Amino acid sequence: MNRLGPAAFLTTLAIAGTALAATPATLRAPREVRVGETVTATARNLVPGHYRLYIAMTTSQSGGGQAINCLAAVSARVNVPSGDRTLRGKVPAKLTCYQGTKIGTVRTTPGAYRFQVASPIAAGKFSARKSFVKRRVTVTG
Repeated sequence: MNRLGPAAFLTTLAIAGTALAATPATLRAPREVRVGETVTATARNLVPGHYRLYIAMTTSQSGGGQAINCLAAVSARVNVPSGDRTLRGKVPAKLTCYQGTKIGTVRTTPGAYRFQVASPIAAGKFSARKSFVKRRVTVTG
């Protein structure tokens, strides 16, 4: 059995305590929006990096098929050096859909969606090393 000495044990506890004490990323954004409306969202405690605000929806497939993810950027890509950032933009009229690759577009219609703040690395793909935070939103009339 590998046993830690007192100093190594205390260092391990300090590192674990720091990881547990890290504040998770959060997102404040409107609960209801309309297509074309300008929205403001505030993300806090993000890992430093480049981020965008998106509106998205996911449609599951019957029979175990791969889900279809549809999304569109609401804000421009912004640098977040310190963890907190306010993002602004208009709710788009169309979303681009992906099922591994781009498969088409759909209109943004009334219903359930989510706002998400993520660090883009390719179309419809986001960095796993950066923050990813989401919040439910309803698109109305």
